[in-house]
Amino acid sequence: MEELGRKAWPKDWYPTKDEPVEGSVKVSFEFMTDFIIDTLLAYGVPAGEAEQAADVLIEADKRGISSHGIGRLKPIYCDRLDAGILSPTAPVTVERDVGATALVNGNLGLGLTIGPRYASPRLPLCAHSL
Repeated sequence: MEELGRKAWPKDWYPTKDEPVEGSVKVSFEFMTDFIIDTLLAYGVPAGEAEQAADVLIEADKRGISSHGIGRLKPIYCDRLDAGILSPTAPVTVERDVGATALVNGNLGLGLTIGPRYASPRLPLCAHSL
């Protein structure tokens, strides 16, 4: 299948259609969401942020982007929280705000929650600045 000179995935392709690896166990997205939330809560991440982080990680897996899904929980988030590289409750500082854009310092907080919190309100402003 070719599309503009690139290989395109078949329209019916979805990562969960593949047969599971022998010995593996399938669990629901709901179970994994609860697992992520519980894990982040144990690290001191506030409940709302833990829920948002879980949603972002699970959505990546649902879209077939496993490199940015739950596989990042331990090596990126848990290990960095353990090492003090990330903070579960970092205060966010807006260094510069010019309407549609802002320079935001997350102070080693979870980018999974900081990005959406500060980007979402600016999206309507971006549309007006074109």
